[in-house]
Amino acid sequence: MDGTNAYAIGLSNSTAASTGQHDVGVEITRNGLNQLPGNADVRCYLSYALMHVGQYEEAIENFQAALTLNPHAPNWYLGGYSRALMCLGRFEESLKITDQILADEPDFFQAWIHRIYIYQKLGKEHETQASMTEAMRLAPQFRLCHIPGFFLHRDPAFLQTLTETLRRACLPE
Repeated sequence: MDGTNAYAIGLSNSTAASTGQHDVGVEITRNGLNQLPGNADVRCYLSYALMHVGQYEEAIENFQAALTLNPHAPNWYLGGYSRALMCLGRFEESLKITDQILADEPDFFQAWIHRIYIYQKLGKEHETQASMTEAMRLAPQFRLCHIPGFFLHRDPAFLQTLTETLRRACLPE
């Protein structure tokens, strides 16, 4: 791999995460950041890698740094940032970012899943169900069994909480 290529760093991180080698993903992206310290994409890839191993605070710091480097960042930056906040129970902050994503890209499915989770956690039943309706319109075959592959976290406690919360929100089995 050419370590100076941000895309190659991101692809290597994604491959490591999808095969359960989260620590390898962190190492790859930290090395990439050493080579490209001012690259917003690499900083964002590191954020995802950190989030996958449950280091949410450091992930948030890196998402914020990526957004500073690229204030016109794509929604995949914001989606990860929103999720890291969500994982720490910072629901109002996460919801604000999620709403920003959906204002820009109404069919961003991950943001709808975030909304369902957040609204369910906040006890906002009407908003939960409205978000579920939209998510199912976008991906009618999406089921609870897809959650582990959709959220590549190593932390089984987070995946269990996410799955149980989405089950209570009536995401189909």
